[in-house]
Amino acid sequence: MGDHFLRVSEAQAYIKERYGVSWTGWWIRKLANRGTLRAVRPGGGRGWLYISRESIDERFQGSEPYPDSH
Repeated sequence: MGDHFLRVSEAQAYIKERYGVSWTGWWIRKLANRGTLRAVRPGGGRGWLYISRESIDERFQGSEPYPDSH
């Protein structure tokens, strides 16, 4: 079973919906560049960045979805 990849904006929405955490696109890209989140960039250095949904789930493993604070 392979990874399911999301655009950065989709990854933001997924993290917000699933875990109740509002991460910026900058922070998601930073974590991908550090290797904390698995990502691919098919177009090379200037291509779009796609984040693995499975790596997001692994990052939050053991975390229950947070209640909405608003």
